[in-house]
Amino acid sequence: MAPQRPWIIEDCAITSHKQDRFDHQSVARELLTIVRGSRQPLAVGLLGPFGSGKSSVVRLLDAELQGDREWAVLHLSAERHTGTARARGLLYGVLDEALGKKLIKKEQWESGRACLDAGRQRAVPRPNPTSDIPGKASRKSHAKAIGAAFTWILGCLIALWALGAVAVLIGHAVGRGASVPVWTWFASPGARPLTTSLSGAAVVACVLAAAKDGALQR
Repeated sequence: MAPQRPWIIEDCAITSHKQDRFDHQSVARELLTIVRGSRQPLAVGLLGPFGSGKSSVVRLLDAELQGDREWAVLHLSAERHTGTARARGLLYGVLDEALGKKLIKKEQWESGRACLDAGRQRAVPRPNPTSDIPGKASRKSHAKAIGAAFTWILGCLIALWALGAVAVLIGHAVGRGASVPVWTWFASPGARPLTTSLSGAAVVACVLAAAKDGALQR
């Protein structure tokens, strides 16, 4: 088998200005000026056909930034981070690259990967090591729930009393139920039909409200 002949020009990105034969260094330095002069997040796109030297420009830019403690260059492959899970894959790549360049500690790398593996997002640091552990509901939350239930029941009773009082006032106006007092109509024997009707209406309203809440939660 004949030995493989080497290429005259290797198809790989250069990493030093000594390998530069097409003046990619000038483009890299132009990018360096733009990047260092920016005070806000910046996205720069290098457009060109395959083999035109885009990767070489990036490698030369990396060489220009070597030794600058204010900058860290992470190399990620766009082809490896496409598809439905590209966002998460990109974060995995950033973590791996940062660990490889010793920009983060092993504990930070493991914590970041665990967060991604669990499908959780962390916007701020945890205040203490046990803050992510589910705990029991506090007495304060129980008191709030009881207070809310009591307020709802009291509101329903007041609404029923107001409806009954209005009905009694209307009856007095048309000459019906004159013996039924307005303020204590619910205790009067003559208001028994009204009490029964309002109680039934309240039950129906509660059932409909519960059904509506259940449908909305689905």
